[in-house]
Amino acid sequence: MRGRVVLITGSSRGIGLATARLAKDAGADVVLHGRTDSDALRQHGADIGGQCVVADVGDSVEVADAVREVVRVHGRIDSLVNCAGVAAPRAFAELTRQDWDRHLNANLIGVFNFCQAVAPHMPRDGSARIVNVSSMRGNLSMATARGMAYSASKAALNSFTVALAKELAPQILVNGLAPGLIETDLVAGLSPASRAEAESSLLGRIGTPEEIAEMLIFLASERVSYMTGQIITADGGTELGNK
Repeated sequence: MRGRVVLITGSSRGIGLATARLAKDAGADVVLHGRTDSDALRQHGADIGGQCVVADVGDSVEVADAVREVVRVHGRIDSLVNCAGVAAPRAFAELTRQDWDRHLNANLIGVFNFCQAVAPHMPRDGSARIVNVSSMRGNLSMATARGMAYSASKAALNSFTVALAKELAPQILVNGLAPGLIETDLVAGLSPASRAEAESSLLGRIGTPEEIAEMLIFLASERVSYMTGQIITADGGTELGNK
């Protein structure tokens, strides 16, 4: 990762922040992104020594402006890691159009916006990488009733990732990572049943942001050179169930 310009969306907290820290430790020039110009984002940028950009991922104009600022400073973007996303469980009977719009804008359209804005500024020598963070809930067998909008948005993201890999090959490699339950604020309000599901996985626990960040950094690096269009599940064996 040394010397690579790495843009990580949703990097003011959780998996995105852990990935930004690890990328910096690996020698990358890190660009952090947040939806708003928060004190937390600025502080993390100062701590890591990275550029910070602000954009609502669902707004293509804001995303394009943010990417132009990155290119103005760094001249290119070698790796894009799309970590930004939302999860707001709600029963089918209570779902609204606003719920659907929120999930699709953050988890699908936002990824599309950043990929479309960043790709023209990536090297065309085979070294560029795009990594999209999906979820085990995007896998058909792991979709959940109360997480209908979330599961559907992540399943669509998986399909988008594969299609984008076909579109951009062989110049840019595109892969996805589908984590299980990870200790972030997105899962802070988990129901006892959901937490019990994770703890009944083959590894018997919930994952950490740092564990997912390790895999994201690998996928965003040139160490991955013969894989594209793949969605890798990292769920501690949740989908496989109990031993």
